[in-house]
Parts: sequence; structure tokens; C-alpha cells
Amino acid sequence: MNTARQATWTPERRALQSQVLKQLWETPSFRKLMHHKNVHNNPMFVAKNIHKYVKSRFAKNGTFNPKLKGKVRPSHSRFMKKIWQVPQYRTQQALHGRSVRSRRMKQLWRDPMFRERASKRGAIWCKKLWAKPQFRVRFTELKRQLWSDPQFRARMSRTYSRSSKRMWADQNFRKLNCHKIAVGLHVRPNKKEIQLGQLLQEMPNQNWKYVGDFKFFIGRKNPDFIDFKHHRIIELFGRHWHKASEVASRINYFKHFGYDCLVIWDSDLLLPSGVIKAVRKKWT
Repeated sequence: MNTARQATWTPERRALQSQVLKQLWETPSFRKLMHHKNVHNNPMFVAKNIHKYVKSRFAKNGTFNPKLKGKVRPSHSRFMKKIWQVPQYRTQQALHGRSVRSRRMKQLWRDPMFRERASKRGAIWCKKLWAKPQFRVRFTELKRQLWSDPQFRARMSRTYSRSSKRMWADQNFRKLNCHKIAVGLHVRPNKKEIQLGQLLQEMPNQNWKYVGDFKFFIGRKNPDFIDFKHHRIIELFGRHWHKASEVASRINYFKHFGYDCLVIWDSDLLLPSGVIKAVRKKWT
């Protein structure tokens, strides 16, 4: 027995360990498992029973027993080192801990007060960390290593996709963020849209309104011009940004929401009379 073990191997500790072992061996199921012929060849079984043994000494009714403080911590440290040397145990504990933390954090983040408090603390903590150049360099290197793994990249892409779809399905979230994007990008009618808007305004008995600056969404699409009274939409496609194959899909998309759609190409504006004829032909 080494010196450190002798120093902590007090009579009280021996009596405590003896009492715990007696209680364990009085359990028929424990005796049956320990007498199994392959028990000592199974590292996972040994690790699990060591963990249960240590836990029974440290805890009582799920809470820490203050009477055991200072008596079994050195032994607990050695036991835990043995446990974590088993690869299967490490994997199992990582998966179990991840699921437990996930459930716990989901419950906490449903509380508005916790969410606000945690957000403020997180912002302060992140500012302190990012103020250290060493942390920034190390964080960047770790992220590059992670994203260089194809499996990690595919998994995170799926996760981000599901999360984004869920957030953008919320009308309030979409309205708020679209407004921020429009302000940041200085979105406004371009020259072609202004020209088409003037042509539509000159036509009699028309109620066209420009909403291409993210003012109005139908599903996940933002139309360019809309007639709310007659449920009509005009989309202005640029040759540089759109393909001919997109016309049918865009018309069918708005049709699903009860809107009749007409697609006009930017090259058609070279002949304004042709645009007016196309609009009249569509809805007369």
C-alpha cells in the first residue's frame, strides 16, 4: 500500500467501506452478477459496478452525504480514473450526458427570465474571451478542423437547414428580419421596377402596388407587384438572375395560395406597349 493510501486508510474509512460492501453482497442480484464467470473479462460491467459502488458511498437519497466528506474522495478519484480508461464507458457517458444536458437546457430556455439572464451573461463572457488573441486563434483552428470533416459538415448543414426553416416559418420572425435585411441592403425599386411601376399606374382600373422591398410575403416568396383586390401578381425577372425554367414553378407556387401570376422579363420593357398588351391579355 502506497503512502497516500495509508494516509487516507483510516479506521473510519475501513468501517464505512466494509459496511457498504456487506450491503452490496446481501443483495441476491449483485451476488449473482459478481459470480458470473465472465464478469472480470467485461470492462463495461466492471466500470458500471465501480461507478454504482462509489455513488452509493458518496450519495444518500440522491444528495451528498456530508458525513463522508474527506473520507472517500481520494478513493473516488482513483476509481474514476479507472472508469474513464475504458473506451466503451467514455462513449456511453458522453452520449448519456449529452442527452441529459439537452433535455435540461431545453426546459431552462423555455423560461423567459432564464433566457434573458443567460443571454446577457453569455454576451459578457464572449466579449471577455474574444478579447484574448490566443483564444481567437485557437477557436479558429478548431473550427477549421471540425468543418474539414465531411460527416460533421453534412450533419451541421442538415441541422442549420431544419432550424432556419422552423424560424422563418414564424411570421413575426420573418417580418422583423426581412425589414432588417431590407434596411441593411438599402433595398429599393431598381430602374426596371420603377419603369414597370409607371406603366402599371398609367393603365386604367388597375390597383398595382410595389411590395418587392420585403413588405409583403406569400408563403416564403416576396412578389414584386401585387393587386390585393383581384389577387393578381406580376413578377419582374431579370435575364441575369432568373432562368426560363423558373417561370412555371413561380406561377404554380402563387397559384397554390390563390394568386394569379404573370411573369415579365426585363427585356420586354424595351417595348412598353408589348408589356401593356400582355397585362391586358392576361386579365381581360
